Amino acid sequence: MEGQAFAGEGLIESLKAGERRLLSYAQDLAMTVTAGGDPTPARVTRVQLARGVLIQRREDRQQRVYTARNEDKAPRTLVVEHPIRGGWTLGGDLKPAESTPDAHRSG
Repeated sequence: MEGQAFAGEGLIESLKAGERRLLSYAQDLAMTVTAGGDPTPARVTRVQLARGVLIQRREDRQQRVYTARNEDKAPRTLVVEHPIRGGWTLGGDLKPAESTPDAHRSG
């Protein structure tokens, strides 16, 4: 039920004690979200020479920018899911609110 109207019916797997699950059930037409940024990773190389030893470190960096726009006057709660990529970590001091096996979530 949503408000005083029947919103539909669905089945989900049983939840274990203490388990949380995010259920998406509809698209909010008042909220638009775009994902931008450079899809090509930038390679950063650092070379250091210390006590006769040359150390080279390389990493690939990619930036993703999410822009959200609420077209309604009522406030919205937005949860952004960013897919987890094998071998990649979030950079800087970014910390997701939670992580699943497939995605990082912030909100």
